[in-house]
Amino acid sequence: MVQKKDAATPATEALTKFCIVDRVDKFENVGVTRSTNGFVYLTCADCEMGPLGLKDPSGNRFFVAIERVTAS
Repeated sequence: MVQKKDAATPATEALTKFCIVDRVDKFENVGVTRSTNGFVYLTCADCEMGPLGLKDPSGNRFFVAIERVTAS
């Protein structure tokens, strides 16, 4: 979830488990980024860490990476 600005290649990780949500207002404290290369990402609204997931480019589904979130 942390990327160095001067990195020659972006850091990546494989995420395999997602929860699908149909409306962004079902979240508490989640922000949505502007479109970047056709993708809209979910971030923490307080600290802007992320991405926590992404928006389906062809619809209104939001994929939340389970490895990135915990229940409180």
